Amino acid sequence: MPGIRSPQWQRWLWTLLLGGLGAALNLFPMVSLHHPGLPLQLYLLPGLAAAFLVLILFGTRWALLATAIVALPTLWLWHTVLAVLVLLLEMLVVAWLVHRRHLMLPVADIAFWGLLGLPLWWLVHQFDPRLDQLAAAVVLFKQALNGVAAAATAGLIVLVFKRDLMDIAEPIRQRVYSIRAVVFNLFVLMTLLPAVVFIFFPCLPAGR
Repeated sequence: MPGIRSPQWQRWLWTLLLGGLGAALNLFPMVSLHHPGLPLQLYLLPGLAAAFLVLILFGTRWALLATAIVALPTLWLWHTVLAVLVLLLEMLVVAWLVHRRHLMLPVADIAFWGLLGLPLWWLVHQFDPRLDQLAAAVVLFKQALNGVAAAATAGLIVLVFKRDLMDIAEPIRQRVYSIRAVVFNLFVLMTLLPAVVFIFFPCLPAGR
């Protein structure tokens, strides 16, 4: 698999392939346990990990393109463009925090939701008439859980497929390949996995 210093055509190829793979995964999302306060159910979007993988390999611009592709299924799953905009904003802020503030991917995603969670909650509540205040809060909590898990998963997946560490540009190399980063990613997944198994099974036919 090519690294961030790969030729332009390889970046286009792998970004489109990974974005398409993420979109395909999001066409068959995991559906959560029904919440009585919601007029619909909750979807986990596993394909978001593909967009974070592009961020590790190629940088911010390519990650935004992959995120836009990955988010396409939400247009008919959730019948709103808000999800696409929120996911793009999430990727942009996380990329900035990783490159400029030298945070690990899951930490950057936690920071994004911690700092922007309240204004995003207001935005979702105001512009999606199906959601009251509680429902909007539950949806954003689910999306935060989804983003943190996807970021940690991408950080571990790249270890399996990328053999030449020097292909990955600094500073993201240390945010992914250091022992601290690997242990932290494993810790995040081990912590979130029981919650995902408990909350996001059993599956019902419709969701968000």
